[in-house]
Amino acid sequence: MQLFSHPVGTRFRQYAWYFQRIRSMEPAEIVYRGAQQAKRARWRLDQAGWDKFDRPDGTLRPLANVARALSGPMPPGLLEAIRVSVLQVEAGQLDLLGTAWPPALVSSLSEDLWLVDPVTGNPWPGAQTYCFDIEYRHSDRFADVKFVWEINRLQFLQAAAALHVAEPSPARKDWIMRAISSWIRANPPFRGVNWASGIEIALRLVSISVVVSGLSEYLGAEDRRTLRSFIAAHTFWLRQHPSLYSSANNHRVAEGLGLVIGALLAPDLEHAASDLAEGRKVLEWALRTQFHPDGIGVEQSPTYSSFTLEMIAYGLLALVNSPTAQPLPKDALSKAGFALRAFLDDDGQAPNIGDNDEGRVIVGPITREPRYVASVAGAVAGLVENPDIAPPTSDLQLRSLVFGGIGYDRGRPPGAVQFPQGGYSIFHGEIAGHRTHLTFDHGPLGLAPLAAHGHADALALWLTIEGIPVFVDAGTYLYHAGRERRDYFRSSEAHNTLRVAGENQSTPAGAFNWRNKASCRLMDTRMDGSFMVRARHDGYLKAFGLMHERTVEIQDGGIFVTDCLIGAEKETEIDISFLVNPALRVVMDDERILILKGSSPVASVLPPSVPGADFDPSLVRAPYSACFGHFGETTCIQIRGQVRTGIAFTTRISVAP
Repeated sequence: MQLFSHPVGTRFRQYAWYFQRIRSMEPAEIVYRGAQQAKRARWRLDQAGWDKFDRPDGTLRPLANVARALSGPMPPGLLEAIRVSVLQVEAGQLDLLGTAWPPALVSSLSEDLWLVDPVTGNPWPGAQTYCFDIEYRHSDRFADVKFVWEINRLQFLQAAAALHVAEPSPARKDWIMRAISSWIRANPPFRGVNWASGIEIALRLVSISVVVSGLSEYLGAEDRRTLRSFIAAHTFWLRQHPSLYSSANNHRVAEGLGLVIGALLAPDLEHAASDLAEGRKVLEWALRTQFHPDGIGVEQSPTYSSFTLEMIAYGLLALVNSPTAQPLPKDALSKAGFALRAFLDDDGQAPNIGDNDEGRVIVGPITREPRYVASVAGAVAGLVENPDIAPPTSDLQLRSLVFGGIGYDRGRPPGAVQFPQGGYSIFHGEIAGHRTHLTFDHGPLGLAPLAAHGHADALALWLTIEGIPVFVDAGTYLYHAGRERRDYFRSSEAHNTLRVAGENQSTPAGAFNWRNKASCRLMDTRMDGSFMVRARHDGYLKAFGLMHERTVEIQDGGIFVTDCLIGAEKETEIDISFLVNPALRVVMDDERILILKGSSPVASVLPPSVPGADFDPSLVRAPYSACFGHFGETTCIQIRGQVRTGIAFTTRISVAP
């Protein structure tokens, strides 16, 4: 299987990205972008640095609900996990996104720590370079910019602050402030890579809010002055460069959150009142626009939906005790939380649909979170006090404490449920006496107009049996630095669906754009004691004059996946893929394909058999990314054939045969 071509030149990639980006813009947005570029040009001349934002000692107010949660009892298991991870960082061991930062830089809190690319060892541009002059999307000198940005979110300080509350330590408080002061020295306002993105700026403010909420009574006048200056510079950036029009997605949500947090922490700063009003407006807008009416996130990714929902929830939690407090919008939060709950199997795992870059809001312990979706569902269940959206299980996290989600982890499965606007039908029950979780995708590609975090996975399915993921998603791997691999992981070939003539249903055009987009339509459904869903998409209509229709039905101890091409009568080459969990073995057994865990069968696949049509099943090695930045391989069951339009052909998946 030929996977990737050689990278093209950096300059060409840059121009191609801008071309595709402008194609997605309406005229009003082009005018807005022009005005923003003019503003950025004026900013380039301003090199006043931190002096411009020096603020005297004054109010630095903890977030009441966060401070209250941190000062309450922490479960021993969570406390120990946080203690271990903080002590490791203090000793110089910091791993983020599966990558270790240089121990000497971490232990010394060197100013070089904030600019080093941990993958290549090269330093990103810093104080000598204007932030908007840095071409972080198309550089050959660095790994993905997400790596350097990850440490600059300062989220490891959240765990340190929580540990300080539980076990007060002047040395740890001083260590936290030394880290912040080091960051400030290395990152003068609007200089260097760490000022290039609003979402990063907002998430730093979240980390500062946890620090202030945990350390407020220990902060001296100089500490308060340092933090108030930090807040002033960050909120100034957020006011000046809002993500609007086609960028009005989770980036805008983060910016609204940052404005709220900054205004609540330092309410006497100039613009605090207007920042608070604007931030609240953004969060209210986000609940209406970032989720479909049925609760599914518009990015078409459970992890991105969780990230967006956690940002909104944290902002609303902070606002509860604000001077302009309003009741929590519990119904909207519950609807989005229930959608997350539906994706979870009995072990709290969600299928890895769409992009997953492991973005988090509240972090602790400092480790990867394979059950992040479950954790956010539990956090929201605690926030709105609704046990119906509690996950079946989740890992104890600092967010569980902050949102009051501890104890909300024994929720009952929802059974079969359908989300018609978000476009997922989910079965949670037993097949042949085995716990089974099946997700069928018949939804949009992603949030229009970019669908930046969606994948070409129309009519794909994901399957878990007895807590074991069987048919999985290929993952995300990388964003900008992924290049051709980024295109592959978003492609139809990388998903459990059907392709026509080896082509994509939706065609990538850069890391976050598409040349064409497939649209799905739900045709028929039956979920009253049974499970049958039929849907189709038009991704092959323009190029081939064909619609792809797929029916997924559960009966007779198995899952029947019936495909049909609709259009002018002709014979067409197709292939059907099922990507298998790399922890499982796959073997050919006469006419069927067995999937085993060790020597025990988990499932089997029986390819279609239709008179006059030939189907050729094979096992191929295919790329697989278990988590962001990781590249590996797994087995893909691939069924190729020549079929005539209008002829239905069925693949049978038997559970634990």
